[in-house]
Amino acid sequence: MIKEKIYEKIRARGTRKHHEKQNEFVVHPSGVCGCQRALWYKFSGVEPTNPPLDAGLEKMWMGEILHGALNDLLHDGHFTPGESKKGDIDGIQYVYEPDGIVEMDGKKWVVEFKTVFLGGWNTVQNEPKPEHLTQLAIYMQLEEADAGVLLYLDRGSGHMIEYSLTRGAKFDALLQDAKKRVRELQGNLAAGIPPEPEFPIFIKRVQGGGMSFDFTKDGKAYKTGFPCRWGKKDTCAYFDLCRKNYIDPIQKGLADFNLDGHIIGGAE
Repeated sequence: MIKEKIYEKIRARGTRKHHEKQNEFVVHPSGVCGCQRALWYKFSGVEPTNPPLDAGLEKMWMGEILHGALNDLLHDGHFTPGESKKGDIDGIQYVYEPDGIVEMDGKKWVVEFKTVFLGGWNTVQNEPKPEHLTQLAIYMQLEEADAGVLLYLDRGSGHMIEYSLTRGAKFDALLQDAKKRVRELQGNLAAGIPPEPEFPIFIKRVQGGGMSFDFTKDGKAYKTGFPCRWGKKDTCAYFDLCRKNYIDPIQKGLADFNLDGHIIGGAE
């Protein structure tokens, strides 16, 4: 009874609605660092093909809970939870909400929390994810902060890893990369042509009509990018639409392999 009530609330909050075509180009820092093809669909007003799965909604919900708990725990005279704002960098309009701001000893820090789980925790043991650093750099520039802190929290164990970013060559490079990605997206929108998929897509036809997205061919390993793998439909609102041209030749028996758009073989 209680479990279903919780799911009902989560589903109501997480339902993806039709994206009306936007006249004003405003992006979120996390979107800049994510899949540009998905953003193209969104800004073009394309109807999402994949509603969020319960598994994906659970992840988002738990992330929100942990973010809120961290904000409550840290809220004091130095730490202030972030709030939704709009800002501009080199003519690019952003809507953003950093997790927190720390002002201490005459310096300003932007704080960003990232909750991870299972294999995701292992990927940030030695260094942060590049897209998270780019997001942090954008926040720093928008907030005119001296530095930023990226805190990873493992949902399973509660363990934490902290990385920092200061202004300098690396910071400048991250901002330039973000600007380049946005300008390329604007070019694709103007041309009416979606960008190439953000991650490589490799598909193998297997016996019985099935498909494999992680395989070896001629001694070489092929592995489809994580968000685009079969079974990861909770990661993208346009999962089926984006992959249709890659999957159709396999499903229709017209190809044995689709190596990131390169068709090989055919049905026997």
